[in-house]
Amino acid sequence: MESQDKQKKKILYVITQGEWGGAQRYVYDLAINTPTDWQVFVAVGEKNRKKELQEKILADNKKQITFVPSSGRGANSITIVQLSHLVRKICPWHDILAIFELRRLYKTLKPDVVHLNSSKAGIVGSLARLGIASSPFGTSRNDKLVYTVHGWVFNEPMNNFRKTIYRFLEKITAKLKDKIIVLSDKDYQDGMDLGIAKNKLVKIPLGIEKTVFLERDVARRFLASVCHSECSGAEPRNPLHNTKRSPASAGRQAPLVASLGRDDSGNIWVGTIANLYKTKGIDILIEAVKLLSLRGSQFALTDEAIPMKQGIATPPSSEARNESGGIASSPFEAPRNDSAKFIIIGEGPEHEKLQQQINKLQINNIHLLGSIENASQYLTAFDIFVLPSRKEGLPYTILEALSANLPIVATNVGGIPELIEHEKTGLLSPASSELLAENLVKIISNQNLQEQFTQSPKPNYTLEKMLATTFECYLHP
Repeated sequence: MESQDKQKKKILYVITQGEWGGAQRYVYDLAINTPTDWQVFVAVGEKNRKKELQEKILADNKKQITFVPSSGRGANSITIVQLSHLVRKICPWHDILAIFELRRLYKTLKPDVVHLNSSKAGIVGSLARLGIASSPFGTSRNDKLVYTVHGWVFNEPMNNFRKTIYRFLEKITAKLKDKIIVLSDKDYQDGMDLGIAKNKLVKIPLGIEKTVFLERDVARRFLASVCHSECSGAEPRNPLHNTKRSPASAGRQAPLVASLGRDDSGNIWVGTIANLYKTKGIDILIEAVKLLSLRGSQFALTDEAIPMKQGIATPPSSEARNESGGIASSPFEAPRNDSAKFIIIGEGPEHEKLQQQINKLQINNIHLLGSIENASQYLTAFDIFVLPSRKEGLPYTILEALSANLPIVATNVGGIPELIEHEKTGLLSPASSELLAENLVKIISNQNLQEQFTQSPKPNYTLEKMLATTFECYLHP
């Protein structure tokens, strides 16, 4: 077995942190599907934070996994390397040490391909390539350094000085990379604008496997039980699914539980799945929901999404109900504006700040449910999917929401406009609470528009195609 491994090519995936998100899912998909004639190593930073990527790889039954320190010695299948100094935030001391740590790893493993993921890993991992004699990693001239841009970091909300620094670092370190994978046309153009050579840039969109979704009622009952457990500290009622929440979160949802009823099939649920970082724009969504409340009847959100037409309001007839239990398009408006439920699945450093924002604005129909395992299977609980991001690459959650046949409201950042065509397959706007509120009421109040979006043709972004084109990128110039 050892002699066979010595004959295999080696690939090293490097990522800044293991906390689960789009970049971690991408690395996971590539690592566990790498052809068997490769030895696979996954190096992960942020040693004191969540290790969800590492845990998911370990839980995979397809391969034998081994943990090793950053010396890189060990297994002949997928080897997880825990880096000590690669961290997400700018920290000059750790950043310098991370360069030398990765450089030592390159010299020890002598990988045929190094695939960097996330901005910090992309910059630090490129600088670590310097000074290794004869070839990039000390083996042959065919060795390759690949970098995937999961949305350029300088498109994040930050001051102009930091943007300039990041643009400079991305431009300089691009010279050390052989291939730069971008996920969208927008990121491709941004790379060209940086002055990166065209022959280095390659667009390879994300891909997903077919998702198995739960029945609507089952998904709603479980999410309602998650909200209840946030208040009581108890476990969700469905023992087959695991939620991850910190003890500090218990109790902070108490005012919200009553409005997210256990049997809530008549209400409109607007939901999202997102890590709670500033870039995800959840604060924008919260402001938009408050605007809906303040504007009263003009933006009335009702238990059953009853639209207004020409200012005439009358009760809905029994014939107006559709098969799913909601209300079909009709010329009515109801007086309540707090019966649309906004469900946010995800955890992150902005959680407490977002909860404070909700409390300050006195909003009682937004629910922060924390992190939930395999969250995409609960998309069927939603009537509408919303993604208010300030910055994106090509979000997995939009692909999954499209697969779930949900009408979508999102911001027009990153690769989202390549997945959603405004007013034809969904509604897009800049990252503005005012414009997001307008799009939300437009779609909530119009059943015909919802049906138009759900019935529109869907883009075909398959995992199989993503894997094939990425592995081809490793092997060919």
